[in-house]
Amino acid sequence: MQRIYILIFLLCCKNLQAQDYKKILIPYPQACSFNGARFPVNEGFAIWVSGLPDKRSYGAATRMLTRLKGRTGLFITQQEVEPGAGTPGSGLLIRVARSAKNVLGEDESYHLVITVDGIMLNAETDLGAIRGLETILQLLQAGNGYYYLPGCVI
Repeated sequence: MQRIYILIFLLCCKNLQAQDYKKILIPYPQACSFNGARFPVNEGFAIWVSGLPDKRSYGAATRMLTRLKGRTGLFITQQEVEPGAGTPGSGLLIRVARSAKNVLGEDESYHLVITVDGIMLNAETDLGAIRGLETILQLLQAGNGYYYLPGCVI
């Protein structure tokens, strides 16, 4: 009887791994495609913000970095995301076109591209960037002794 429970459990786990990410991501993406690539997340991971961000953008990026550290247990070197902190390298580049207004119907869209070389998050507003950061955290995977983000375009 135990073997049946174990078999059912393993089949459920396999099914969860094979799920379409689009169905489990919140907010639900309008379009989503995966390419099989993997971007490794390690101690050198860093976040940069460009465009016309406000304080809310930097705060959200710093919180995402803290949550990433907590989920992985990695000792990521970067402590805070600040204006003018270095030049983009291996990690996440967030481009924000403008600060969002607190009005109904404000643009919260984002465009996320994850490749082997890095992550690009483009958003019209800082609210869109915040939504994209949540998606990145949901995509985090572990495999073969390291953490990674699957290559995709959302």
